[in-house]
Amino acid sequence: MQSLIARLKSLPLAIKFSAIAGVLSASTVNRVISFIFLASVARLFGPAEFAKLSLSIAVMTITASVLDFGSNLSFVKRYGDTSSESKKRDLIRVILKWNLILLVLICGVSYPASQLVSRYLTIFRSDSLLLLLAFCSGGLLNVVGVLQAIEQARKEFKTFVSYNYFSAICRFSLGVLCILTHQLSLAIVFFSLYAGPFLLLLIFTVRRTYKYLLTEQRHERSVRLQDEARLLKPILVYGIWLGVTTALCSLPMQIPQFAMANNVKAEEMGFYSAGLAFIPIFQLTYEAARTVIFPDVASIQDVARRNQYRKTLWKASPLFFSFMFSALVITAGAQYLLLGNQYRSSIPVFVILGSFFIFAAYFNYLNILVHSLGKPYLETVSVATRILLITGLTLTLPKTAIAMSIAAGGVWFLGEFATYLVVQKLDSATKSCT
Repeated sequence: MQSLIARLKSLPLAIKFSAIAGVLSASTVNRVISFIFLASVARLFGPAEFAKLSLSIAVMTITASVLDFGSNLSFVKRYGDTSSESKKRDLIRVILKWNLILLVLICGVSYPASQLVSRYLTIFRSDSLLLLLAFCSGGLLNVVGVLQAIEQARKEFKTFVSYNYFSAICRFSLGVLCILTHQLSLAIVFFSLYAGPFLLLLIFTVRRTYKYLLTEQRHERSVRLQDEARLLKPILVYGIWLGVTTALCSLPMQIPQFAMANNVKAEEMGFYSAGLAFIPIFQLTYEAARTVIFPDVASIQDVARRNQYRKTLWKASPLFFSFMFSALVITAGAQYLLLGNQYRSSIPVFVILGSFFIFAAYFNYLNILVHSLGKPYLETVSVATRILLITGLTLTLPKTAIAMSIAAGGVWFLGEFATYLVVQKLDSATKSCT
């Protein structure tokens, strides 16, 4: 095992294990702190009030996703394709300026938007302030995401990790302060867990980013508006495909839930949902590794280096699958302990979904090469095809948790594998042309 790790580290595009571990640990700490405080709030406020908080978090997340719409990842790709240091700085200025403008705009419309939404969502009629904070927090979360994307593009993963830890410390400190001072209204809780940490992190990160931009004083001249538009346009255009893919990617796993909702006993849907609920544990590892390797892989410009990347991942596969399937077994045991005997039937669902996810994640790492080829629409077509397939399967297969988990997981894996074959075929065609 040690010789394998040493050999992997010596490869040109080897996975940066220390960076992945750092990103994973920081993300885990952040999510654990959020989970602990949200669980405490759920017990203190009860289901009705907690529903408001949960819906506010959803509004914040949707707002951030709409404002981003793939532009962060598109920026990382564009930055990697740019060789000139001065142009890279211009890209950072433009994407940061654009998202700060979006922040100002969303904060400006947050009050009328919260009043309008609260008229239709009656649950918020007495808590429109919570909605206002949710819209503003969505804007803040989007800018923080951009600043993290800048560090990801620059491959400054220690700084990227420090942002996550800084956010976790702020969230923990404000949460504890909120409890100690007995200020436990929903608006104050939301500010302590989301708006406050995002605002403090924004102040910290923007200051650091501008300090980096000012290090090259001779280059510090104003870029004309038309030049900014020229730099920004390809980022936003490329990001449209990424935004659509992100918006669609969760649907193939959720469609079976809707299919079972009116056709089976509630227990079957509950078993499927319980199994699905534990999949994000694997996504933490998957997202950490993808964050670290994406800048390198997306900037590959030739077939030879793409083949070298594939070889690197094939050599890493024993380590990857050993780790992930060990985690699968441990998590299945934890699921049984946490949920109890009444959810025993959800464990096979989790094992099926988790197994398919592991294989799908592995091929998804290989499929980052769609960005090396500059063809992000391949991922969009893959996800759209999966949605059509799983919809058809839910209409024909028995509406049981096991059948739906096999259908959803199988379609998930086959979609990634088909994309892998398409990318390989495109590479072969490119090689034969040259």
